[in-house]
Amino acid sequence: MINRIIFFSLGILGLCVLALWTGELYFFGIVGILICILLVNLLLMLIQRKLVKCKVEVKSSTIESNVMKIRIEVDNPTFFPVFQGRGKVEIRNLSFDITNKHDIRFSIPNKRTQILEYEIESEYCGKFEININSIKLYDSLGIFSWVGNKNLKYQAYLFPDYYYVNSVSQVMRVNYEKEHQFSHERNSNLSDLLQYREYQKGDSIKHINWKLSNRYDEYIIREFDTPIDNQILVVSDAYPINKRTKNIAYSVLMSVCMSFIEKGISHQIVYIEHGRNNMIPKELIRYEQVIESMKDIMNSPNADNESLMQVLIKNGSIQKYSKVIYISNYISDIEKKRLATMGNIKIIHVAEGEFALENVEATICALNI
Repeated sequence: MINRIIFFSLGILGLCVLALWTGELYFFGIVGILICILLVNLLLMLIQRKLVKCKVEVKSSTIESNVMKIRIEVDNPTFFPVFQGRGKVEIRNLSFDITNKHDIRFSIPNKRTQILEYEIESEYCGKFEININSIKLYDSLGIFSWVGNKNLKYQAYLFPDYYYVNSVSQVMRVNYEKEHQFSHERNSNLSDLLQYREYQKGDSIKHINWKLSNRYDEYIIREFDTPIDNQILVVSDAYPINKRTKNIAYSVLMSVCMSFIEKGISHQIVYIEHGRNNMIPKELIRYEQVIESMKDIMNSPNADNESLMQVLIKNGSIQKYSKVIYISNYISDIEKKRLATMGNIKIIHVAEGEFALENVEATICALNI
């Protein structure tokens, strides 16, 4: 704005000098016209400053649309256009500690309310902090400006891409529904309930339930007199050592949870509460609960010390679940051998050589959970 005013003023001053030097009166006339235009434009700017309204909103991504947007609504009821609007935006991904800066520009015709939407592009999902330092609006000649909004701060979420897993075990759903029905019966004892599980090497074929096996296209074993907790637990340790694999680990986590919900399988997820050291387990039975849990997880501290899985093993929580899905972008060979001996843990290691990082969608869809 200052540059335009200086340029305009220098032009008037030059014409004044030229008029004095040549003695031609029409140069003074031109100077007078330009000064009138400047004063009229200043008056119009003061009117627009009072009447033109600007609203800003930031939208998080949703299940239907995985895109974050900055929404700017400008109402110009005057007879003169807003020459230009400018804004400086700082976008910080708090989950991955990445900061980008952008400039946004727009113009608004006269007597018009215009809604402008800008997509916030990011290679990584996460919790975002959007700072809009100011939005400046310029008059019809682009000489004078005023601040429509300043020092705006928003928080929004960009959720990871998710894909439905093709092979989801139905055994847990059978057990969960049977347990739920049995627990409502009078004088029931869950330890007497017949339980089903997936076939493991060494099981006797005498215990295979052929009817359920044919129905779900996998061998299903019958077990008796076993204390039952048929919940599935999904655990994720997404380490900041590699931004790409951490981002994919979030994608796998959301895909697994959404796939269970699609099949009607109740399960639990666990994470560290933001700002505290409390470990929060949450049962998921609806899509909306997955979204809220992903917000909490992406808002949680980065896993840089003891992992969630290590904490769960130490306090004995792992043994309470019939199946544990463990997703991580870093697992040592010693840790993998240790987890393999526990029997109820399914490991999904998002790392080079064990996960097709170049074809994430196909790899996730091919998972067997």
